[in-house]
Amino acid sequence: MYALPPRLREVQDPQVSGVSCPDCCGMLSVRPEGKRWTLVFECRVGHTFMLEELLVAKEQRIDALLWTGYTAIVELAALLGDVCDHDTSAEVVQQYRQRQERARLHAERVRRIIEENGPVVLPQGTEGPTQDLPP
Repeated sequence: MYALPPRLREVQDPQVSGVSCPDCCGMLSVRPEGKRWTLVFECRVGHTFMLEELLVAKEQRIDALLWTGYTAIVELAALLGDVCDHDTSAEVVQQYRQRQERARLHAERVRRIIEENGPVVLPQGTEGPTQDLPP
């Protein structure tokens, strides 16, 4: 899999990238723009991103999705625990408790990933990689 098409440097027309739109999840096309190799990404419905904007949007989407997953797992663990207090079947309670413990462990792992994850930080005044286009 690639994010940027292999022939991007050779062709000026938009090409399909290997990256989806962070807003609508549609496939992004990419094209170089200007005298310098500035990348512009656009999806079918018109969401448009410069490289730096796309990186920020992707980072924000990852963060939001990780928090959504974490919340879902924590809620599942809480629900399983509460259900155990109301179920009289020892076998069912045992299965729920086992699943609850696995959910707690998974929630801890996801939380660590969230805490350790961090966006790329570009130096001030940097617009990302640029390169003169071939003549």
